[in-house]
Amino acid sequence: MINLLHTLPGNFLALTPDLQVVIASAGYTRLTGVEKQRLEGSLLPDVLPASFAKYCALVQDMATEAVASDEEVSRLFCGSLDAGASKLDQEPLWRMSCKQIVQAEGQVFLLYTVEDATGVHQGEEKERYRLLQEAGHLIVWDWDSKKQTTWRSDGFFSVLGIDRAAAQASDPGLWESLLHPNEAERVLKSIRGAFAEGDSEWQAEYRLRHASGRYITVADRAKVLYSNQGHPLRMVGTTIDVTEQREKELEARKLNQLLNSLPGIVWSSDAGGNITFVNQALRNLTGLSLEQVQQGEALDLVHPDDRGSLASLQDVCEAVFRVKAGKDGYRWYAGRSVPITDEDGKVVSRIGVCTDVHEQNLERLALRDISEKLQEMLDALPIMAWAAEPDGTYTYYNRCWWNHFETSDENWTLEQWAELMHPEDRNRTVEQWAESIAKGTPTA
Repeated sequence: MINLLHTLPGNFLALTPDLQVVIASAGYTRLTGVEKQRLEGSLLPDVLPASFAKYCALVQDMATEAVASDEEVSRLFCGSLDAGASKLDQEPLWRMSCKQIVQAEGQVFLLYTVEDATGVHQGEEKERYRLLQEAGHLIVWDWDSKKQTTWRSDGFFSVLGIDRAAAQASDPGLWESLLHPNEAERVLKSIRGAFAEGDSEWQAEYRLRHASGRYITVADRAKVLYSNQGHPLRMVGTTIDVTEQREKELEARKLNQLLNSLPGIVWSSDAGGNITFVNQALRNLTGLSLEQVQQGEALDLVHPDDRGSLASLQDVCEAVFRVKAGKDGYRWYAGRSVPITDEDGKVVSRIGVCTDVHEQNLERLALRDISEKLQEMLDALPIMAWAAEPDGTYTYYNRCWWNHFETSDENWTLEQWAELMHPEDRNRTVEQWAESIAKGTPTA
């Protein structure tokens, strides 16, 4: 295998997993300017200059991943691999790959190759930029540290309403002049901090001034490329207008605050009945979090006799039920939920409101108890008792009435009652009824 590797063209190394160089190709020695005799048999970080520390760290990461995954690993590296080069504007871009090779006797080598990808990558970037520019409100930009210029896609000008022809498109000061005064220092400080830490990524959210004078909110994310000496060479990034999204989030927060300020319970669920929101009133009453409610703990607090009334998930659901409220025992609530449907009539969610009706329901129950006791008393009387509307429609008869007439008709009218009277008494009784209703006087 070693003899075969010696015949391969290109820039490559055969390494052990701990980065000891077994074979260095002629192309790799020419590329780095380090002699073959110094490379082979030595650990790669020991023979390359200290300025190659980031490069060697990347090679080590690739070696570790290649051994762990047993797959080829590829990375891009920006910087000169010539130990004698120092000019920033000569920094090329390299595509590196690393693949594990296991010999028959079990010995492991890593085949590590390096290719100049500067021209290829630039062509890929241009095509990517072109596609991104056509995406609409997506801004693409490329800042060159050496030239102190910034290339910006058409999206930058369309999103901000700026006339590209009238603006100095590559002026780095253009962007800074559009930063919101209250946020400029924060954003610029975050960029300086990323450079100081050697961060490969930077992101921030801030406001930019639109040509109309209003401010829009943007989310910015960029990749940072450094030289071997750790100097920032370029930042390539994308900026997205998130104004509408943030405004919707603000409206959602306002709605949540409103719902949480209501004294009644408000909740929502998905089409399957899984709870997605509960307001503060429910949490105050039960002491449960949204997660606990989603796990069904709230239903456990509903009185067992009332849980069946809350089962409907199809139509409008109305119910009066009891909820355990701490040491105070159960409290009565009146609940109403309605399904939310899409344009095809399919239920996509439900919303519900529950109002505390404890005192009112206790009064209703007390009146019901009084009514039941009164009816028991009337049913115990040995005389017939009844109630009727002014038109003579009877609304109540006691048990003595039913026992006497042996009828199940609960909607008797005055005419039906008159039919039971003796013919000689019928006209007189009906006339007395009419006179009593007209004058509001008793009749007997």
